[in-house]
Amino acid sequence: MKLSDTNIIKELIDERQTPKDITQRYKISKQAFYKRLRNMIKKGYLKKEGNSTYFKGKKLVEPTGSEKSVYLKSKSVKSKLLFPIRLHGQKLRIGFFHATEKYYKLLALLKTFKHKDFSVRLHKKCIQVFIDKSFIGVDPLDCKGKSLKFVLDLVPFLEKEYGVTLIKKGKHFIRVYQEEYAEQNNELAKESEVKKEKISIRDEKDGRIWLKVDKSFNLNELETCHPKKAYEDMEEVIQPFMKLLRQNPKILNTLSELSMNMFQLMNSLLPAVSSLVDSQKLTVTQINFLTEFLTLMFKGQKEKMDEKDSPVVGDGIPPYYVG
Repeated sequence: MKLSDTNIIKELIDERQTPKDITQRYKISKQAFYKRLRNMIKKGYLKKEGNSTYFKGKKLVEPTGSEKSVYLKSKSVKSKLLFPIRLHGQKLRIGFFHATEKYYKLLALLKTFKHKDFSVRLHKKCIQVFIDKSFIGVDPLDCKGKSLKFVLDLVPFLEKEYGVTLIKKGKHFIRVYQEEYAEQNNELAKESEVKKEKISIRDEKDGRIWLKVDKSFNLNELETCHPKKAYEDMEEVIQPFMKLLRQNPKILNTLSELSMNMFQLMNSLLPAVSSLVDSQKLTVTQINFLTEFLTLMFKGQKEKMDEKDSPVVGDGIPPYYVG
């Protein structure tokens, strides 16, 4: 089977296969494969983050021959990837059934060990794993599946490298205690970047940040980051909410056009939002999210307008803070 640029993007990004898997499947050398990757990066088809994470570049690969019909039939898949989900920042705590003398020697020697794509911190009763790579998918479940495959492939290495038993008779003590899900190319994230606003929303119950705009890597990411429910927040609130907004572009257009006037904006949004509530397309959680996001956006805008309208000290008018 011939390895085309389209196949490389499909295998490497959409299916998150490793270079080793791809070279074995297509029976080509690693040197030839990495040369292809460098050429695709130069052409703008790919971009690289870190040592081993690749993303689609600004230019699209034009399929040829038999690939073209397959490519045209996959419009639904292509549209889903316009707003991919990126799972990253995963932290795991893994309890072990048994540890050998080797483990305790390593624990006494050095507690933290760095590896490619992850690092390990040793403790008396468990191992912490900090995953440094991202998992890209069409939805949180897709990302979770790719992450799970990575972790399951990692377990035999950890057992051999550190002399521990992590899985016994199908049982394990693997717990994810931190992870973040980001929707890329998000319109609300772009809007906050244009307005130079720092957006973060805290959970009403515990006060922890559950949603924020991440401006790193210029990916315009709207990110769920609560330690206990980042997955549920992205799957049940943010992603379906954004899909609904995109199906009703008048709301997004109103956000962009009228963002300098809070009252005018809310009056313009009210009929559209009310119709969605009446048709039960918007949940209470999604409405609360929109309300708080807009409040934060306009709070920053109002502060800027107040600064602009405030008298300047020294122009003959007392400053606004003088009684």
